[in-house]
Amino acid sequence: MRKRGPGGEGETLERLAVDEAALEGRIATARREAAAIVEGTRQEAERIAAEARAEAERERARLRGAAAAELVHVLADERAATARAVADLPHRSAANRERAIERALEVVLGRGR
Repeated sequence: MRKRGPGGEGETLERLAVDEAALEGRIATARREAAAIVEGTRQEAERIAAEARAEAERERARLRGAAAAELVHVLADERAATARAVADLPHRSAANRERAIERALEVVLGRGR
């Protein structure tokens, strides 16, 4: 075994203090690096979220435009169908009038029930 001299304990404490300071420096460096990684990750997450929001907005606008175009198409079809039905009204009215007159005559003449 080695014998310790009167200054041996002081040297050990000094070495421990130096080692402790070095470890604290490494810990501080690791904390800074971790904080930088966390900040970078947070910024990347914000960028991804902003891109997702922008993409969702573009898709919403696209779908709204497609729905509007479809609505215009459906309304045009309905207008055309209504116009055809209106155009057919005089013919249908005439046919109904003729049948109504025939039926009335049958009833008046006693031939129909």
